[in-house]
Amino acid sequence: SSRVEAWGSSSVEAWGSSSVVAWGSSRVEARGSSRVEAWGSSSVVAWGSSSVVAWGSSRVVARGYVTLQLHGGSVTAKASPTVFSNLWNDATCDGGQQQVVNLSTPADWCEYYGARIEDDNAVVYKAVGEDYSSRWGVTYTPGTRPEDPAWDGKGAECAKGGGLNFSPTPRHTHQFVNDPKHYLECRVTLDEMVVHFDGLFPQKCCAPRVVAPLIEVDVEGNPLT
Repeated sequence: SSRVEAWGSSSVEAWGSSSVVAWGSSRVEARGSSRVEAWGSSSVVAWGSSSVVAWGSSRVVARGYVTLQLHGGSVTAKASPTVFSNLWNDATCDGGQQQVVNLSTPADWCEYYGARIEDDNAVVYKAVGEDYSSRWGVTYTPGTRPEDPAWDGKGAECAKGGGLNFSPTPRHTHQFVNDPKHYLECRVTLDEMVVHFDGLFPQKCCAPRVVAPLIEVDVEGNPLT
């Protein structure tokens, strides 16, 4: 169940439930239930039940019961008949089963990623460290309602003023936080939600504030006593 970050001209072979993030001209071979995120001019060959997310000018060859998330028209992919591909932002794939993803509203985002909507609020999640603080220094103590004091509504993805960041499920937070100690259920209004559908992380959303007291949950989203 290794986790690897590969840069430059690295070469990686991933087996089992490994997770790999590849940048530059890295080459990755994934087997089993591995998960790979490829950036730049990376090359990925995926087998078994692997999952691949590709960006930039990445090249992907997929066989078996692989799932692909392909972003942008510069990504090239070749897939066997059992491979399922989601195509984002003009991405294309040669072969396999394909679905064009066209999301434009926060409600679209919630439906696609499985986030609940209750009373015009999206139920999203945050993973934090032992002291309930995020890597950016915001504290998410249960019962509080954190907000971004620098919010301007115009911030680019991951930029100052862009708001607090959230994921649609607790497990989605693992992409951004290694070894989380706490998971928080957060409620944000759909009117204030921002999703950068053309950004590097369309699987996260941003908002200026949390509108209900935070609730600590487990990795399945169940409240903790």
